[in-house]
Amino acid sequence: MTKPQKKIIRVVDIIPITQSKKTKRKVEPAKELPAESPAFISEVKFEALKDFESPSRQHEDSFSLDQEFNFSGEDDAPERTSIPTRKRGKKMVWGGIIAIIIFIGIYYASGVLAKVTIHISEKKYSVSYDGSLQVVAGETVATSTAQIPGELMTEHATSIFTFPATGTANVKQKAQGTILIFNNYSTAPQPLVATTRFVTPDGKIFRLTSATVVPGAQKTASGLKPESIEAHVVADQPGEAYNIGPVDKFTIPGFKGSSKYAGFYGQSTSSMSGGFVGVGPVATDADITQAQDQAQKQMQDKLETSLLLKLPQDVTFVKGSEQFQIISKNVDTTVDAQKNFSVSIEAQATAMTFNEKDVRALLKTGAITAGQIPDATYEEKDSSLTYGTPNIQWNNATMSLPVSYKATFWEPIDAKSLEQSLQGKDESAIKTSILQMNGIDSLSVSFWPFWVSRVPQNSSQVQMIID
Repeated sequence: MTKPQKKIIRVVDIIPITQSKKTKRKVEPAKELPAESPAFISEVKFEALKDFESPSRQHEDSFSLDQEFNFSGEDDAPERTSIPTRKRGKKMVWGGIIAIIIFIGIYYASGVLAKVTIHISEKKYSVSYDGSLQVVAGETVATSTAQIPGELMTEHATSIFTFPATGTANVKQKAQGTILIFNNYSTAPQPLVATTRFVTPDGKIFRLTSATVVPGAQKTASGLKPESIEAHVVADQPGEAYNIGPVDKFTIPGFKGSSKYAGFYGQSTSSMSGGFVGVGPVATDADITQAQDQAQKQMQDKLETSLLLKLPQDVTFVKGSEQFQIISKNVDTTVDAQKNFSVSIEAQATAMTFNEKDVRALLKTGAITAGQIPDATYEEKDSSLTYGTPNIQWNNATMSLPVSYKATFWEPIDAKSLEQSLQGKDESAIKTSILQMNGIDSLSVSFWPFWVSRVPQNSSQVQMIID
């Protein structure tokens, strides 16, 4: 029996051919092996068929017809690597997020956090003066004679001061107080002499202590409207009987029998007091002397305080540049119910004042003339100005004023305008712009962070230091 021949089938006929990029190649299915040829399978290397595990891999792994295959059992084909698509996508997303964060951080640090510090030190000139200035009322500034204008200010007042009476004696004191005197008679004023009598309804007489003029009544459509004036009165007789309460109407006996009697009258709104007969308090000579001294001092303090309160804001007053004058003084030894007597003073205070701006202007002009500062454009950075005790000649309204002055001057810089002019410039341009200015001693510029090289447009990111 003849040995049957082996049927040879080419491997390329059973290996699927992949699709090319442009055309698809139809792969014919492998023919079924006949049952009587099992030897074929044993001769074909099984490893060569491992790529046929599933139909889906036909699309993942493709081969060219020209590719050589080794069926000898040695795998010379290149190793294939599979990259998971989902993991690759996640890495790309996270990488993008990190890149955005880094970009935002750099932008924020460069734009928002960027800081530029410009430190300018100016040349400074020291000025000092110790001497006297002349303050002359009504005059102008005169550098050649160190003269500035002054102004005389005056305050006038009359005040009554009370003091305790420390002595005792047999005394006869008259009650006293104040009344309002009315004119309901005519529009003409009415003079009344001192000691003019005013009588209460029960006959008690009080007299004016000084002459008084009662103003005229006002004429209205319905008639006269009375006018009044306050006046001081004293009881005609001593004793407590004249210590009376308010009185609705005092009559004037001097006008009795004329039409003025009804048109002029008095009225008191407070009690009369001080009437006394017997052993009581009296003011001794020592009380009176001490009271006059104290009253004068209190009056002077009062007028000086009043002057200071009325001074305009730009006017200067130096202690010792005032004059105090007593116009009149009266001691009333009558002791009141509180056991006090009184001192009345009329006085006037006058002060020589000046404007401190004129002092500084004069001293600056003198410093320029002496070559202590370059020119008038330089301004005070800081200063100390004190005054000594003045010497005043009141007859010609001139005051010699000692002055001690120390100051530092520099060229003023408009920091805001300078900052705006430097926006967008780099360090070299900044130095060129600033160092060409007058009065600059030194300059330093610093940028932060290190990659910032120009002045930001936002002024809040620029620190300008000038000293």
